[in-house]
Amino acid sequence: MLPQATRTPTVNTDGGVNQALQVLAQTGMDLAQQYQRVDEQQQRMAAVSSMAGLNNDLHDARDSLDRDLQAGTIKPEDAMSEWQKRAAEAKKTRLDGLSQYQIDVIEPQFVATTGALGRTVQGAAIKRTQQNIGADILNTGEALQRDAMRDLPGAITKYEQILDTMGPQAGWQPEQIAKYKQSFKEGTSFNVGNAAIEGAAQTGDIGQVRAVRERLQGPEGEAIDPAKRTALITKAYAYENGIEAQAQRDRDRAQREQDALENKAVDTYNKYFDLVSQGRFLSTDAVNDLVTSTTGTRMAGPVQELVKSQAKVAGFASLPLQQQAATLERMRAAGSDPSVGVSPEEQKVQEQFQRIYDGGTKAYAENPWQAAQERGVIKDAPTIQLNDVQTAQQVLAQRMKLIGQVEIAAGRKVSPLQPQEADQIARLVKALPPDQQSGALASLGTIIGDSDRVAALAKQMHDKDQTLGLAMMLAGDRTTQGRYSSELLLRGDRAIKDKAIMIDAAKETGWRGAIANIVGDAFPNQEVRQQVINSAYLINAGLVADGGSSDPARALRLTVGSIVDRNGVKIPLPRGMEEKDFEKRLNSITTADIASQSTDQRVYVGGASIPAADFVKQLPSAQLINAGPGRYNVKAGGTLVTNSQGQRITLRIAP
Repeated sequence: MLPQATRTPTVNTDGGVNQALQVLAQTGMDLAQQYQRVDEQQQRMAAVSSMAGLNNDLHDARDSLDRDLQAGTIKPEDAMSEWQKRAAEAKKTRLDGLSQYQIDVIEPQFVATTGALGRTVQGAAIKRTQQNIGADILNTGEALQRDAMRDLPGAITKYEQILDTMGPQAGWQPEQIAKYKQSFKEGTSFNVGNAAIEGAAQTGDIGQVRAVRERLQGPEGEAIDPAKRTALITKAYAYENGIEAQAQRDRDRAQREQDALENKAVDTYNKYFDLVSQGRFLSTDAVNDLVTSTTGTRMAGPVQELVKSQAKVAGFASLPLQQQAATLERMRAAGSDPSVGVSPEEQKVQEQFQRIYDGGTKAYAENPWQAAQERGVIKDAPTIQLNDVQTAQQVLAQRMKLIGQVEIAAGRKVSPLQPQEADQIARLVKALPPDQQSGALASLGTIIGDSDRVAALAKQMHDKDQTLGLAMMLAGDRTTQGRYSSELLLRGDRAIKDKAIMIDAAKETGWRGAIANIVGDAFPNQEVRQQVINSAYLINAGLVADGGSSDPARALRLTVGSIVDRNGVKIPLPRGMEEKDFEKRLNSITTADIASQSTDQRVYVGGASIPAADFVKQLPSAQLINAGPGRYNVKAGGTLVTNSQGQRITLRIAP
């Protein structure tokens, strides 16, 4: 057996240095790899951070681009190239200074993000393009709105074609396109209808407005929204009513002006009739004045007859009824006529008219001048401060130029002064020395002229001062000795107040009783009757205070003229006229004298119609009823004689 071989031990002669170096080298390699991994991780983290910033920058760039698209700064077709440009700029800014490793890390994410955001940019560009197309469609619609004023059907057709063609390109759904079609059709139809109404209204032609309204109520208006269509029709009705109301106001104003001319013609005719009735002949100037004042009025015919034969006279003594009263009368008559009838609407109108009439009647009763101004009859009538009689005379003269229009509106003769002015002038007259008061009143009466107007002023004074009102009624009347009758009245009033005379106060035989017995029922109006008695009573006191004796009959003659019993009825004769002259004048009345009151040449007693010629023949035996100074109504069969309009026939008899 061979001896077992054995390994000779290796002897470490370098002390283990090589082995240590090997270990150290391996350790260095491990550290290098570790450092490399750490570096890569740091670069990757830096890349992630940069990518996050870049991501924000890209979103900001995209948002900015969206805003520019909406603002119109960037055109939709340039949006993608602009996006690529801005994305590249953002990338360059963020990647500047990064390592290739970091760039390689960021690049895939950048590509993905820019791609995704690019698609949103493309969507925004498409949306903006659609918005632009939609705006163009709407702008075209506005232009076609104007074209519709000339050709409504054509404009609607054009716009519907545009909507059908371009609407889908604007991204509009069929329902939205249909809505735009309906809106355009309704809107243009409304605008055209409204413009047509406004244009027709500007012409002031009610026929044109009515024609437009009727078209809107027909098929032409069916395209308009029902609520707006109703509003247009209501507006048309409002314009129709406004035009009709203005036309009526114009007619009313023209009628008032004509009525004022008629009233002036009547006054002028009566003035010259009084001269002719006294047997005087008119001068050339008087004839010219008469013709000029009555041309174009209903008095032209009677004037011609008066001038042609000055022996004939014409009379009249009635004022026209107020237009409101006449209208109400016609409406009431229609409602009572089975063949005409009245509807609930007409009844409401009548009730409204009645309220207006009642209000006007009250206003004209209180202050005719203010009422006339408020209702547009006259332009201006301010209350004037009267500081002296001369100022009052000037105001009276000015008011006399307008009084005819006020009287037409009031339906009666009125005072030329307003209530406050009448109070002022009454105080002025009362402040004068006693012997000047009657002269001042006479001067006012001369300016006013018409006895009914004087009576209206006297009533205003009477309401505040009964004595002064009675004196004003006498105005410029004089006694046979030339003294003013009003002076006697005022003297009598002072004498009674001063107890300077003895008064016979016996109930039946005393002054007042004697006067009342003479007056009897000569004045149907009890207020007028009492004023006559009071006036005569004071004049009788004035006669006694003047040194004379009591004479109630004379005092009454100075007040109203003689009172006679005629055909069983007491009447006052016109002041200064004897009974035989009165009868002579009454017997001379012809149908021409009442022609202006009886246009159909007939008069009416109750429901019976009588020819005017037969009526005047019966006047000498007829009963007369006092209707004012020198005016008389006629009574027959227990009722007053009227014309076809129910107005009393009035005879005018002047001395």
